[in-house]
Amino acid sequence: KAADRSNNGFVERKEFGYFLRYIVYYNNLWSLFSFLDDDSDRRITLDEFTDAADLLALPRDAQDIFHEIDANVGGMILFQEFVDWMATNEPTFKALDKDDMQL
Repeated sequence: KAADRSNNGFVERKEFGYFLRYIVYYNNLWSLFSFLDDDSDRRITLDEFTDAADLLALPRDAQDIFHEIDANVGGMILFQEFVDWMATNEPTFKALDKDDMQL
């Protein structure tokens, strides 16, 4: 939907560049999420998040940010919650490079 700038339900030729950028962005978010998810259960616990806080160079307390991202108050960050939060907050912390993530 984000790449469909004409709102006709299709990604047209002129919108295809946007579509590709969204795919790359989404894939990068998945890579970061997977890196934070130490036990690969597709959920980020508070411990997992705070363990990576130094690498993320968070602008404020990691616990506060964790609870902000955990929109459903389930005690874990789900990927959709992570994506939703990152869409508006990503510029507030340093992006990891691939050397930091050791994928």
